[in-house]
Amino acid sequence: MGKTQRTIARGDAIRPLTRRAGRVRVHRFRAGESDSELYDRFLALREQIYGDDYFFYSDADLHRQLIDYYARRPDYRFEMLLCEQRDGEDIARVLVGRAGDLPWTFFGFFECPRDSTTFSVLMDAALESAYRLGGNTIFGPLDFNSLHAWMFQLDSEPRERWVGDLYHRSYYPALFQRAGWRITHESVSGEVRPDRQAQLMKRFGSFPDQLRRQGFEFIRRGDLPDDELVHLIWKLVEESFTPDLHRYVSVDYDFFRAIFRPFLARLSDPFSVSGFLKDGKLAAYGTSFVNYIEDLCNADGSKVRPTNVVPEPRRFSVYGTAVAKDRRGSKLFPGLTVIGAQHSQRRYGHCLTWRRTSVANPGTASLRAISTVTSRHATFGRPLVQLPSS
Repeated sequence: MGKTQRTIARGDAIRPLTRRAGRVRVHRFRAGESDSELYDRFLALREQIYGDDYFFYSDADLHRQLIDYYARRPDYRFEMLLCEQRDGEDIARVLVGRAGDLPWTFFGFFECPRDSTTFSVLMDAALESAYRLGGNTIFGPLDFNSLHAWMFQLDSEPRERWVGDLYHRSYYPALFQRAGWRITHESVSGEVRPDRQAQLMKRFGSFPDQLRRQGFEFIRRGDLPDDELVHLIWKLVEESFTPDLHRYVSVDYDFFRAIFRPFLARLSDPFSVSGFLKDGKLAAYGTSFVNYIEDLCNADGSKVRPTNVVPEPRRFSVYGTAVAKDRRGSKLFPGLTVIGAQHSQRRYGHCLTWRRTSVANPGTASLRAISTVTSRHATFGRPLVQLPSS
């Protein structure tokens, strides 16, 4: 593979690495421990790749916020890798990390040209980082935590970007598939079929009233101050989301608030955040919204919309739900589903739609069964068995 300058590991201190392979080289470094120029270049690469794309909007400040936050956490260890051509142009990047004693290692912040050689050089170096961090498997993309962007969209046809979905080149999944990586997690988006929505309403339509009689208070955004609402959501997420099922790792409230409040500020429909409250605790909640991608990617109207992307119908879609552990299997999830379906039909004229539901989540299996799937997302992984040859 060419001449390689190996990283020397001494405890947890890892020296920067530069790997040379033909026309490219890979720099390996850590936030706060290496040349800040590499860090800035790492963040800037995404802007350079997608800057002219219609549906792209800058997230460099958010990415710096995420990396700096997780770099301060003692339970996270990670390295950033930046791939540079011989002429000095940066062309690919990836971040490899591990959270605490979880059995898996993750990669995220992935960008790469449609070039199997560059992909191999970059991901071989990433695998070296993963082996050193430990764990039995590596998978991604996962930007530290499912609280942030993760999963590639598998559908190849041009389509609008949904806020909250990872923006990437459509050929990224093929790079991993051709290299022998397998799909490790899948999620799907969909819309309830009209005949099944009618059945859903007939079967569960009385649940919201029954829940109210049991002492559950239905709340929407605006019924509580935003900060109080965000704190209740954070507590429920902390209790109900897990690393195994949701790829979620606990975060402190101040950080959760900093991430969630900008999203909340853009939601005008009171039903965008709703839930059931009892004894001062949020027992279940859901977030929904109409895709506001145009407000982010083309706020001033200066971009010309691509003609090969047909505008999607306006849809009010469920984007996230949580039910307290001791309330699962109750009427809470069907009750919220009924309320969301009624609101979607009355205000927006369509059946209930939802985004990015894990196919491994048993709690939403019945919803997926009565819906038409509209898009698919996945992560790719491989076992960590032995160091790749250099």
